[in-house]
Amino acid sequence: MNKDAVEIYLAMIGQRDKYYITARNFGNGGLITDWFTKEELLENLPQWEAQGYTVWASINELEEGNATIDGVKRYCDLWFDIDSKRKDKNKPAKPEEVLEARERANKLRAFLQERFHVKCFLATSGNGIHIHCPFECAEVPKEKREQLNANL
Repeated sequence: MNKDAVEIYLAMIGQRDKYYITARNFGNGGLITDWFTKEELLENLPQWEAQGYTVWASINELEEGNATIDGVKRYCDLWFDIDSKRKDKNKPAKPEEVLEARERANKLRAFLQERFHVKCFLATSGNGIHIHCPFECAEVPKEKREQLNANL
């Protein structure tokens, strides 16, 4: 684990009391989903990495205790999940399946850039590609979030 890289990532997504973490071990099916302080994360990450976990932190800020779309209180990133077209969703994607997902993701990213002048980047998601389009964070009041989510 590169502690400096983790510190930079956490600084990029913004200071929070707790971060919502998903850690998945694709080898043994292990799953960790919980809220962690920065200190708890830095303490646990080396062990999780040694045990084969892949770890994600929510980029959009969530209300503590609500890790659903309804809990997103500050939007900082619009993202698209481009999954591989694999026959068996219970097995990891093959490299060629991820490559095909990447080709589709590149097309969508190019469209977003040409049409809306959006700067996006790609990140692997394990079984496909995520397209992330960061923007200046905007806090959305709870009642407006409910209305927004109802229309998605």
